[in-house]
Order: sequence, then structure tokens, then C-alpha cells
Amino acid sequence: MKHFLQHTAGILFLLVSLSAAANDSVYIKFAFTAPLKSNGFSITVHDGILEHKINPDTLSWRGELFAPFGYIAIGYKTSDTSSIMRYAFFRKGSTEVHLSPLSDIKEYYTIDEKTSINTIPYKEMGGEMFQSFIKEKEEAFFAFYFRNKNIFGSNQDTLQKAFALGDSIGYKKIAFIRQYPDLYISFWTLLTESVHSIFLKPDSLMQLYKDVVSADYKDSKAAIHLHNIIQNKINVSSNGKFPDFSVTDINNNKIELSKLGGKYVLVQLWASWCSPCVQEMPGLKAINDKYNGADFTLISFSLDKDSSAFRKALEKHSMNWTQIFGDNRLGEALAFYPIPQLYLVDKTGHTIYNNTITRDVDFILLREILSERLGK
Repeated sequence: MKHFLQHTAGILFLLVSLSAAANDSVYIKFAFTAPLKSNGFSITVHDGILEHKINPDTLSWRGELFAPFGYIAIGYKTSDTSSIMRYAFFRKGSTEVHLSPLSDIKEYYTIDEKTSINTIPYKEMGGEMFQSFIKEKEEAFFAFYFRNKNIFGSNQDTLQKAFALGDSIGYKKIAFIRQYPDLYISFWTLLTESVHSIFLKPDSLMQLYKDVVSADYKDSKAAIHLHNIIQNKINVSSNGKFPDFSVTDINNNKIELSKLGGKYVLVQLWASWCSPCVQEMPGLKAINDKYNGADFTLISFSLDKDSSAFRKALEKHSMNWTQIFGDNRLGEALAFYPIPQLYLVDKTGHTIYNNTITRDVDFILLREILSERLGK
């Protein structure tokens, strides 16, 4: 009976594999070798465009792979300040990831490369070389963070030092990409991290894209998505066209940028947990109260995941203008980190104001542009 069940399970897995491999679909299941249990573990899968958190009850994921290879990150939390992390890449089709215990309690577990199916070791993609390259910067940042996190709210100098140390990691990652452009981990880091940063100007990002994205990768949906994000960054930084969007607001009204051609559209990306976002609300409300009408509209796109926090912020800050919640497509198209982001789009759809490239204290420049264009 035992052999029959094993044989049946093998056939079922083969059928799933054949079905998944027929296109770019993926099926991944995770298995823990005793005494390991899923308790305490967190697992995420990245398909090249989006990251997915694995349900601990099902320990499986089904979706589509948009990059040449996808990415798995597994963490086991050992304390409030540390986790044991393991990484791997995977191909399209069906994948099994087997986690096995280690005798060394400090290491605790590993991804078993011998029994796992359809995975690619992190090391083979340049992952260990990458981790070694950035290790010193990361250790300096985390040591400073955990030593000082309780005083960030009252000591701006300490907070700025933490930001600077965090930035140093980002610059180090870009240095790695430039030094090792042929490694898959370099493509992956550009795709999932560096494109979202502010460490490179859009033109420099595009050049990095051309250096890193090989002919083997450039036709993948993830590479096309990456190119589009960088092109959007170039456009909104050089008076180019703002990305078109079609969304539904919290009052169930459909809004399309292409159909707002008769107006100046002020677009805000924000979140209730973002202190700089909250600080700019009184100024935005004053602008909206002054200009809202036939020739002007303000649209805020929330990146919140907590609907309750979002609603409370709307009420607290009297945000009585168009609100978008639960639709992050525009944020993703602009690589939304960091926020707040604020753009003014003219009647022809061109970006004539971008606060990510201009430090505009108290919206002085924005007010001047609106006054000049709208005559108030």
C-alpha cells in the first residue's frame, strides 16, 4: 500500500510538472524534513515582477514565471534582531523545495540540493559572491540600527546616519552589478531592488540595464517590465508623458488619465505610515481647496495595505479629494520607492513637475507653476 501511494504521488507530481512546463506557469511545494516544522518559517516567492508570501497552511504556490528564473527566500526567525536566511532560484515548471535540519544549531537548516527538484543553488547564480561583496556595509547598518533604533524619533542626526548607512548598501549593490554584469544575481538585483532606488539618475539606470540585461533575458516579461519602469522614470524626469492609468476610486468612480486631458492632474503616491507624506497633507489640502475645479484635480494613490489605517488617515487629515486604494499598478510602474512622490501632469499628459528630482519645500515651485498656468 505504501509503495502504491508513493507511486501514485509520483505520477500526480509528474502530471502537474508536464502541465506547468507547457507554458511559463509554475507550481512550487515546500517540504520539511523532521524534526523541522513550518512553524517559525517565512517563505516568499518572486516571479520576476511580484513577490508572493507563501501560506504556511498550504506550503505551496502556483503562478506564472516572468523572469528567466524565479527567486525563493526562506527565513527562520531566531530572535527579534536576527533570522537564518536561505535562498534559491527556480525554473518554470514544477518545483519541490526540501528543507533539512543541520547538526550545527547556529545554521539550523538548509535547502537540500540533492532532494529538491527544479531549483538552482543560490551560489551558482552568484548569490554568495554578492552577499560577501555587501556584507561589511550590511553589518555596519544593522549594528547601528539595533543599537540606536529607540532614539530615532528624538534624534534626527542619528536617524540621518542610519539613512546614510542604508544608502551605502544600495550604492554597494550597484557597484557589484557594474563589476559583475554577467551574473544572474546582478540582473535580479537590478530588477527587484536597484530600479526602485534613488541612487542612480534614470539615464544611468537605462545604461545599467543595457549593460546587464543580456540578449537571453531581454525578451522576458520581467526584463520588458524593467525597461518600461526605467523609461517611465526618464519620461517623468524630462517633461515626457506620464504613464497612463485606469483605476477605480474608493467611491467606485472609474478614472482614466487619458480622459482627463482638459485638466491639470496632480498625482500623489503616499501611505498613512509615511511621516513625510503626512507632513505634506496640509499643503496639499490648501492647494486642492484653491484650485479644484474644471481645470485641476488631485488624485492620491495610497500604498497602504491596511484599509483601516488608510481610512483613519483620510479622516484625520481631511483628504476630501480623489483617493485610490488597493491598486498599486501606478506605483509599480514608477518604482514607487521612496515616497511621497508628487507629479503635476499638464493637459497634454506631460509631466511638468516632479518632486523626486526637485526639493520643493512648502510646494513653492508647485504653487508658482499652478499660479502661472491657472491664473490664481
